[in-house]
Amino acid sequence: MKKIFVILVMFVALQSNAQICLRTNTSIEGSTLKQLSFNETIYWRKRFNSESQLKTVYNFCSIYKLDSIVGIKIYGMDVDLMSEKFDTRKSNSFRYWNKIRVGFVLIMERNIYFPPLPPEKIYGYLNGEAYFSYLHIPHQSRGDRATKSRRGSIALFLSATPTRKILAYAKFKPFGNVWIGASFKQRFPIPKICIFTEIELNQKGFDKTKVESSKDLYRGFTIFCGPEYNLTNKSYSFSLGIKYEGRNH
Repeated sequence: MKKIFVILVMFVALQSNAQICLRTNTSIEGSTLKQLSFNETIYWRKRFNSESQLKTVYNFCSIYKLDSIVGIKIYGMDVDLMSEKFDTRKSNSFRYWNKIRVGFVLIMERNIYFPPLPPEKIYGYLNGEAYFSYLHIPHQSRGDRATKSRRGSIALFLSATPTRKILAYAKFKPFGNVWIGASFKQRFPIPKICIFTEIELNQKGFDKTKVESSKDLYRGFTIFCGPEYNLTNKSYSFSLGIKYEGRNH
């Protein structure tokens, strides 16, 4: 808890720095299998480079607990491949709009139920992750001030590690602030499929966007839930969680 507190204090303290763009992502999830997952991630970047051009690459780090796995994402990069400018003098509408992000991160993690490794084999805790995400906002829902909920959006995500930890999902926003989707999870090496619903609680979650590369970033609380099916032992479970996404840009 002390580490979490320090990270949150750093985030709040830097909110007033106009040069630093900050994001935070905090999530807690539990299941009927009495498993608990937690994640706290901080993203940061300078707003402009030495040539006064907007930077679109975030650095990030995080701490997490994923079932029996605890870990630290030591250093990662989140790259925005499709940053599109918009005119702040108008309603900030954008005619064609898609968002692609890729990320890479170095990880140290261990299974709390396994005995610790000897000092000479500490490299066994090292891991890595790569991910890809895609977001499409349909024409009728484009415009930062005109449309609040981005209804009709489609999102795809895929992440994988060398240790066969995989997360893939597709989700769709049919109305209001509600996402409906399906996912595939594989964790050391138990595969599961899931149907889930996400509800964004902040009706103004896309307001106050200050830079064009962040107009897809929601700000506020989201609750999510859904049934899961274990493909190995043919059993069902149900998960429920909440997450908070914050930004100062």
